[in-house]
Amino acid sequence: MNGGHYIAYVRGAGHNHQSSGSSSWVRASDLDIKEVSLEKVLGCEAYMLFYERMED
Repeated sequence: MNGGHYIAYVRGAGHNHQSSGSSSWVRASDLDIKEVSLEKVLGCEAYMLFYERMED
């Protein structure tokens, strides 16, 4: 990666994630951080994906 503008979409990082019990998505960029819809996330082309195993 030689510079440029990168954006990350993170699941479950919203401020109300634990209280609502639902999955929220956050868009983090160089300029700001804001909650976005699942539809917005699914409409993007991923360059790199990271997965985390969740324990029961």
